[in-house]
Amino acid sequence: MQSSKITNEKGIIAWFTSNHVAANLLMFLIIVAGLISAVSIRKETQPDFDISVIEVQVPYLGAAPEEVEEGVVIRIEEAIQDVQGIKEISSTASEGLGTVSLELELGEDVSEILSEVKTKVDAISTFPNLTEKPIISKIEGREQKPVIFIAIHGDLDPFARKVISQEMRSELMQLPSVNQVRNLGDRNYEISIEVSEQSLRQYGLTLSEVAQAIKDSSIDLPGGTLKTSAGDILLRTNGQAYTGAEYSQIVLRTFSDGTRLILSDIATITDGFVETGGYSRFDGRKSAQLEVVAGGQQSEIQTAKDVKNYLLEKSRFIPNAIKMETWIDLPRYLEDRLEMMNSNIISGAILVFLVLSLFLRMKVAFWVIIGLPVTFLGALWLMPTWPVTINVISLFGFIVVLGIVVDDAIIIGESVYTKIRSDGQSIDNVIKGAHKVATPATFGVLTTVAAFAPMMLISGPAGSFFEAMSFVIILCLLFSLVESKLILPAHLARAHIPDIDEEDLFRPQRSIPFKEEIPRFFLKIQRRVQHRMNSFVEKKYRPWLAKAVDNRALTLSIFVSILILSIGLIFGGVARVVLFPEIESDFMQVDFEMEAGTPPSRRDEVLTFIESELLTMNQEYVQDNPDDLPMIEHLGVFARGDLGATMFVEIPMTQDRPFSMNEISSMWRDRVGEIPGVRELKFIGEDGFD
Repeated sequence: MQSSKITNEKGIIAWFTSNHVAANLLMFLIIVAGLISAVSIRKETQPDFDISVIEVQVPYLGAAPEEVEEGVVIRIEEAIQDVQGIKEISSTASEGLGTVSLELELGEDVSEILSEVKTKVDAISTFPNLTEKPIISKIEGREQKPVIFIAIHGDLDPFARKVISQEMRSELMQLPSVNQVRNLGDRNYEISIEVSEQSLRQYGLTLSEVAQAIKDSSIDLPGGTLKTSAGDILLRTNGQAYTGAEYSQIVLRTFSDGTRLILSDIATITDGFVETGGYSRFDGRKSAQLEVVAGGQQSEIQTAKDVKNYLLEKSRFIPNAIKMETWIDLPRYLEDRLEMMNSNIISGAILVFLVLSLFLRMKVAFWVIIGLPVTFLGALWLMPTWPVTINVISLFGFIVVLGIVVDDAIIIGESVYTKIRSDGQSIDNVIKGAHKVATPATFGVLTTVAAFAPMMLISGPAGSFFEAMSFVIILCLLFSLVESKLILPAHLARAHIPDIDEEDLFRPQRSIPFKEEIPRFFLKIQRRVQHRMNSFVEKKYRPWLAKAVDNRALTLSIFVSILILSIGLIFGGVARVVLFPEIESDFMQVDFEMEAGTPPSRRDEVLTFIESELLTMNQEYVQDNPDDLPMIEHLGVFARGDLGATMFVEIPMTQDRPFSMNEISSMWRDRVGEIPGVRELKFIGEDGFD
């Protein structure tokens, strides 16, 4: 046997095999860098994708949707139709407002196109007289995705819910991991001042005089600077009224006897909300809804954790009558995928170890399995350089590549083990065993890399999904090459793998100590499996392989026939081809809109009916099956303008849930039926696709 420290072989594999310290340093570098990256890398539910949109809004007060379309929308579309760089134009004509959205081509200069669109729109001179100045804005950058929803409900009046939700919104915005908090289905404050004609005549006032008095009194004015020896003093009068009580004290007239006529003497002042139809309910109860968006590069998991900690602390200082609940916790689904990946890695590693132990030695199987975490940590190390985040798509890439990356190490390990068995253990034999299959194994990995590389060139929103998955797969494959070619041979060269004396193993001529019984038991199983596999190879596989090689034309024609049959199944429609499979989601979105001209009160009646049908269906199931999980966990409804609304339904996130989202959607549709006056009622429950 050769010395374990001397080799005549050349090349990078030989160098790392001979210098095990360098191989171990490389392995520890990958592990440490990967662990650091795993802690700091951004974690989000779905990959980010860039959006470039220009939006043109033109208010047309009091106009019906048909008038808005003819007088505003069509004229804007005609004016901007020749602007270069616009990918798609979508327009909406609603009561009193026309909106035109322009989606730009990838890579276009948004500011330049915005300037050109503004010039074109400002040049339109045929807008109706009652239209206001066009509002032109750009939406650029990464799409902001919600992380978690908060429902505030209880025995509260609308003002109390509004005050609490605004207070919570302000406090949540102070959290470093929170970027934005949106109020859903909310109505803005409005103070209405109603003056009767009789009151105006009684005091000899006109409506314009009252309006001017309010305008002159409800205002903050700077009063200049007063210079003193101690320093400058800024003067300012604070007269701006913010509440109905403050407006009620505005003085309209002062009489000679010193008495004053104030606004509350002639007007009815109401502190309320704007007249647009607000609607927000959670599980059948009136509520205020908050939607939390993660900040810049913050982890969505950390954002959700910070929000829950805030609510836990907030609950200590509010009355018990006020309830705060989180729902549609999207990072929870990401954590579920992380747990799935970890369990797959562990179970896969154990299974591979057990199988390899039957055909190779346990030491070889152990070092082959060590390559799995090294490969994955290497991918985690370099993921932020693209950048790619931890999300459900990149995790899917890890799961896909799990069964591929171990193949390379198995090939190298088996070749080295075979060489050691035939010629003895030495560094030269380890290097020769690795060299023997290094080239085909490397090209096998590179061809897989070449298959996934084009996915990284796909543009648009869908490109972000393909990019996340393919980049992870490519990194794992490349690091599997590094681990199997540079690190694994160095470990195998120093793993003491003694020869097996089969005569002593199966027919010992000596007494066997108890401590050898268990190892010998496994060795016997391993040798029997190997003998049977070798027998299968020699008696079955090798003869058939020889026949296939001798009859090349027949072999080739069989495989070409299978290829043609496969293509025929695809083009014949037998095997379906879809870009995105129908993956059932854990929550459902329902988009709802009434016909133009429908009063908000009728919209609210229909919403209440649709909502109550699902809640009743869930209640009936719970009563009939008290030991089962409910059909749904939460139902949230909030308004969009005067005619529309959005509903979100969340079902239990467990495999034991009684119904799938598709089944719930179907039963809900049947119960609701056709509703007169409803323009749109769309159930979206399969991962965002209708």
